[in-house]
Amino acid sequence: MAVNPLMVVVLPVAYLLIGTFSLLQFSAILQLISQGAVKVRQMKQLAPIEPVVTTLVDYLTRIYGPLHKFTPQPTHVLLATIVVALVVNGMRRK
Repeated sequence: MAVNPLMVVVLPVAYLLIGTFSLLQFSAILQLISQGAVKVRQMKQLAPIEPVVTTLVDYLTRIYGPLHKFTPQPTHVLLATIVVALVVNGMRRK
């Protein structure tokens, strides 16, 4: 099977971009969860689910630190890129 030299140059960059964008989406989701938890605490109608939301936010805060300050590091980007590359290449083999 012949390898296209252009793909050898373009694919790693594309994987890095996809990994970066997926981490930015993840960061936005963490911020939405954090802001949503504040809204749940303020609304009395949602009091039954407040313990679940509080537990989730506490758990995520222990893992990632303050959710509104999460910024992907280069290591995160590289790991996300590897996952994207494995998923894409695994789908091609099927």
